[in-house]
Amino acid sequence: MIAAVFLIGTFLLALRKNLLIDEMIVVIALTATFLLSFLLILRNERLKNRLSYNATSYLRMMIVFIICFVIVFIGTFFADFFFPVMPLAFLLTVVMNGKLSLSMTIFFAALFSVISASGSFVLLCLLLVGTIGALMADYLRDEKLTLFTGLIIFCVSAFVPCLFIWLSYGTLSIDVLPSSLAIGLVSVLFAFVLFPKLVEADKREPTSAYDMILDADYSLSKDIRLFSMEEYEHAMRVRRAAESCAFVIGAKDRTAAAGGFYYRLGIMEGEPYIENAIRIAEDHCFPSDVIQILSEYPGDGRLPTTVESAIVHMASTSVTKLEEEYRKAPQTEWNQSMIIYQAMNELSAKGFYDKSGMSINQFLRIRDLLAKLDIL
Repeated sequence: MIAAVFLIGTFLLALRKNLLIDEMIVVIALTATFLLSFLLILRNERLKNRLSYNATSYLRMMIVFIICFVIVFIGTFFADFFFPVMPLAFLLTVVMNGKLSLSMTIFFAALFSVISASGSFVLLCLLLVGTIGALMADYLRDEKLTLFTGLIIFCVSAFVPCLFIWLSYGTLSIDVLPSSLAIGLVSVLFAFVLFPKLVEADKREPTSAYDMILDADYSLSKDIRLFSMEEYEHAMRVRRAAESCAFVIGAKDRTAAAGGFYYRLGIMEGEPYIENAIRIAEDHCFPSDVIQILSEYPGDGRLPTTVESAIVHMASTSVTKLEEEYRKAPQTEWNQSMIIYQAMNELSAKGFYDKSGMSINQFLRIRDLLAKLDIL
């Protein structure tokens, strides 16, 4: 969908400026070339947890790109030097990290310049203002906007284009003052009012990512049910146990819940289980900490390296042991606490969780909780 937005957007801009067929093909080809590289880097950045982990992130990103193309389209009706590239850079930074937003800002500045057949000074002006805008936006994600930063944003947006107009024509008319002040005010208002709200919404994305993959109607959850209801019920037991244990000791309960539910994800495609689980999780853009847990299943090849991974392994071991006992005999004929204590003590004696960062106190609290939980 993102590719379609770029290609259709570029085509409409080319129509707007009445480009010839050969010129239109060249511009679209240039867009496609940039897009291929961008999407490759985007996927890599997302898998390394440098972007928000919600499926709607791609949807939000696509919406932002549509808005950017609308801005570029509207910009073709105004003076080239005052194209609102800084607000565009702020907008892009909301859904991407600094590197990607900067590259995309440069792309839109270059696309506008090419479509408008502007001179080199227009391109240089937009690249400079856009680069500063992307850098300022990345800075403002973590810092509060002050009067000083607002003044910088205003001066760059309003007066840098004036300097390039002077370089281009050797003169500067008073007629450009309204456009200069207008674009400066628009940039400052965007930075003060809209940008903080968009950033705040973006910070809520990681929580939404876990809500999404833990939803009963999520596609992968449905796939597990279709594969085996027994496997689905096992996954739900591990999820509930892991989430409860993580909550009790103050660990990341949503991470533990997701890791517990998808712990045996690879079983749907058979061996190699771990590799298949990781591939499926990456294809669905799971959070990196959940993928880390899946990569340490079942603890034979790699011991748990995080508290959440250790919790999931303890929960999975407990659920599996109890399920095995239940199949052998009715629940009234065996003692859950005894089974859990024996299994956990054996793992602890082998140093199974030594690399996870879990303290002895946390281990004991989790063990006691698992012994008391109504798991089955």
